[in-house]
Amino acid sequence: MQSKNLNLKKVALSILLIALFLLPLMSFTFASAAPEEAPNGPWVDEIVFFEEPDENKVIDMLEKGDAHIYLYLITDPANFEKVKKSPNIDYRIAYGLYNELTFNPAEFVTGFNPFHNKRIREAMNYIVDREYIANEIMHGMAIPKWVSIISAFPEYGRLADVIKAIEFKYRYNFEKGKEIVFEEMKKMGAEFKDGKWYYNGEPVVIKVVIRTEDERKFIGDYFASQLEKLGFTVERLFKSRKEASPIVFASDPRQGEWHVYTGGWISTTIDVVNNWDPGFFYTPLGYGTYMQYTEPDPRLMEVSTKLWNGEYKTEEERLELMREALILCMKDSVRIFLVDQISPYPFRSELSVAADLSGGFSGPMWLRTIRFKDKVGGTVKAASKGVLVDPWNPVAGTNWLYDSLVMQATTDGFVVTHPFLGGYISNRAEFEVEQNPEEGIPVPPDAYAKWDTEARKWVKVGEGVKAKAKVTFYNIQWGPYHDGTQMTIADIMNGIAMNFELVDPDGPLFDEEVQDTVGEWLSLFKGIRIVDDNTIEIYTDYTELTEPSYVASWADVWASLPWHVYAMMNRAVAKERLAYSSTASETKGLPWLNLIAGESLPILEEELEGLIAESYVPDWLVEFGVTPDEAAARYAALKAFYEERGHFWAGNGPYYLYMADFTAHQASVRAFRDYPMKADKFAYLSEPPVPKTTLKGPETLMQASTADYDIIIKLGDKPYPAAWISKVTYLVLDAEANVVAKGEGTVLEDGLARIRLDPIVTAAPGTYTMLVVVTSTQIAMPSVVETSITVESLKAYIDNSLATAKSELQALVSGVKSDLQGVKADLSSEIDALRAQLGTIQMIAIVAVIIAIIAVALPFVVKK
Repeated sequence: MQSKNLNLKKVALSILLIALFLLPLMSFTFASAAPEEAPNGPWVDEIVFFEEPDENKVIDMLEKGDAHIYLYLITDPANFEKVKKSPNIDYRIAYGLYNELTFNPAEFVTGFNPFHNKRIREAMNYIVDREYIANEIMHGMAIPKWVSIISAFPEYGRLADVIKAIEFKYRYNFEKGKEIVFEEMKKMGAEFKDGKWYYNGEPVVIKVVIRTEDERKFIGDYFASQLEKLGFTVERLFKSRKEASPIVFASDPRQGEWHVYTGGWISTTIDVVNNWDPGFFYTPLGYGTYMQYTEPDPRLMEVSTKLWNGEYKTEEERLELMREALILCMKDSVRIFLVDQISPYPFRSELSVAADLSGGFSGPMWLRTIRFKDKVGGTVKAASKGVLVDPWNPVAGTNWLYDSLVMQATTDGFVVTHPFLGGYISNRAEFEVEQNPEEGIPVPPDAYAKWDTEARKWVKVGEGVKAKAKVTFYNIQWGPYHDGTQMTIADIMNGIAMNFELVDPDGPLFDEEVQDTVGEWLSLFKGIRIVDDNTIEIYTDYTELTEPSYVASWADVWASLPWHVYAMMNRAVAKERLAYSSTASETKGLPWLNLIAGESLPILEEELEGLIAESYVPDWLVEFGVTPDEAAARYAALKAFYEERGHFWAGNGPYYLYMADFTAHQASVRAFRDYPMKADKFAYLSEPPVPKTTLKGPETLMQASTADYDIIIKLGDKPYPAAWISKVTYLVLDAEANVVAKGEGTVLEDGLARIRLDPIVTAAPGTYTMLVVVTSTQIAMPSVVETSITVESLKAYIDNSLATAKSELQALVSGVKSDLQGVKADLSSEIDALRAQLGTIQMIAIVAVIIAIIAVALPFVVKK
């Protein structure tokens, strides 16, 4: 009984000790399991923006925790290595930056321009070693590029057949390029002597405008050296952006101030389609005075215009136009594209944040997803190359990226760009797009067609009007502005009326700088219909059949600032005390209107006082129920906001502008907790679901045989969900980059698809390249993998197979012999060891026998 009680006590004590040990773990588990409630507005409490142009300093600050995120890409490979090795820093990769060379296509008034010749421009593709630029100049942080389409974007996968053929045709071949240049230069009357080109007895001098701020300095210098190898005399014009821009984009190209420019571009969002590229980069539809002197092939102009205007009926028709355009663009080569940059955007490891696959942290999504992994709230310190450059106003204010990084925190839209797929997704409203460019969509007669600036009234659409597209925004999340006033339909109608006022040359608000862009929008606008309190319809002639969400973006008439802020600005502009645009500011000698700082503020404050005294209601808002009492209340709220915040930027985004210091180049935004949506709305976009693809299958095939290839698709170390795999396509190219076969694979299960090559594909012996493109429903970036396949004749295949088998058998026999020799050596060692052991045993046995004899004899001796 006593023993039993003792055992029970031991058991009880053991249970108690286990419970005490597990209690903290159980408490921790329960606490972490409870879901953290997402607040209204953003996850964090504040973001402080500060200027730091020195990349080296920024990396050091990130390492120490003095900065949490860098809103610009890393350009130095050494710094990228530091980031990759640091446990304190994470990064996202973006692909929206790319480089090219632009050629002046004009025939010079005086002097000689070889690049007026299209064949010489085309030959430059052979003269430039893109692999050298990517690997040596860019230190592996770039991908060779031949066409305008970014290799990480959807269009590259759709057009891979023609792009791969272009890449093969125009691969680096200096001698071939030189041959073309010499042929054409002689046709143009130039003379080559003593290793140099001359025209009319004078050396042919090529002026290369080389940007100095980034990698283009080295790219330009490399290209200049290649031109010198061809016999040209080169004048290297090293210029900053401000110095280069008036020479290249504004001067008369016929005056011969430049021949070549080192161009660079950024796509801040993913291009779902690239319809505008041929027109923009190769025809007079493009930007810059020199583009008016391009002389594109008539067919290139025709195809580019069709793509520009969306003049196609099906996706296949569009793709055929793009295929033709890409080939014609290479023939023209007023630009030659060089590399797509691999752009790392760094941030502290304790953060979670979404980055756009194209623009990195330049779009709005990072602001809506950034958070500390272990808490809600906190202050993020954001370093940027620049902060607060030009005045803020919603009509024609700053267009600097550095300003938009802050501004996007405070503004909103019906839609927002998708960081992984491109296109647009719902933000402050759900949307539906209907398109019928052929037959048209009837516009309801009661829809508003325009604000008549002369008659001062709204005009309805009336009977018999059709539009090519209709966008319905519904379930609108109105919510308050940062000054506490509630957004209504009047704020949206104010924006539409403002568009008509801004392009009226006889009106007090006319601004020449915005006339073209606003006028283009109005030319496609067919009407707006207010369906109910949470639904509106926009009718337009703008269409995009491939990506309908582009139409929704075009129709996004969300008002990020309230109508009463516009009323205040309009008074100051109409009285010619301030100007909306920089152009009007310079022309009229007026301050450029700035809602957040500077000499504009006291002027705007005076005008606000006048509006308060009048309880002024803009005439275009009377029809929408705005009363003098509501106007007075709105103006009073804005005045109180200004007195508290010191600025008039009363937006409606998830953050409000807390501080703006143009002198120190610092700004901060704080969480707007009256924002109608929760912080976790876009939480699913924090990590890009990039598929990683590998191929398994034979490298050598017998002529006219069938072969299966498995495509292994992973998300990290897990199989990629089959439901997310949009399509698996393949191309088989011969040694000359001709397309031998193309088709689609079959998705078998999560992480696995299969491609079968039929005998017709392998009919001819030779070396082939198989390109496999995996596209996802979750991310626009295709996963592309290549493999080389050798097809052999029956005899060669059998001979090689036998030779391989013989070689393998010989290796096996050799291995067996080696193993046997090893076994023999091991056995000899074991035998020697056994012999030694037997000797020892024998000795022990002899000793044992002697001891036994002694033991037996001893009693007799004792007895004796």
